[in-house]
Amino acid sequence: MLAGIGQGVAGGIFVLLFLMLGSLWYRRSMWIPVNLFATVVYGPEAYTNHFASTSWAGLALVLVMYGVAGALWGLVWRDRRPRHLLLYGAICGAITYLLLFDVFWKRVDPFLSLYAPDRQLELANLIWGMFVVHSPAMAARIESGASAAQEQELEVRSGEVIL
Repeated sequence: MLAGIGQGVAGGIFVLLFLMLGSLWYRRSMWIPVNLFATVVYGPEAYTNHFASTSWAGLALVLVMYGVAGALWGLVWRDRRPRHLLLYGAICGAITYLLLFDVFWKRVDPFLSLYAPDRQLELANLIWGMFVVHSPAMAARIESGASAAQEQELEVRSGEVIL
């Protein structure tokens, strides 16, 4: 699960950067997507063209949202690496987009789903899904590191000399 959170947050950073670059591509302020997510906490007044103190809430919301989705991915896959995992990740990204923006945000904050850049979010979520597919490998590294630390702890407890 820890590896899923890490990969989910890394993918969330990618989503933020992708949305910010997309906003610049359309000759708008790069802070508009971040501030759109900040409207969930601070209301429509947070939807501005510049970085404001409310922008931190938008950044945090995106990272928490994708971190939780990554944790769910980590719970499902743990350290298993089946064939076609990249495809499963892309499908997971598409499902994440549908659940978040076509179901959840339409009910919780219609303002966000009304002004959200749909095509950019669809593509960003597909790529986010490809980020989280690396969590099984990371989980295996975390597990091997934890077992090595436990072995070292046992050596110290047994009274052996450590060189």
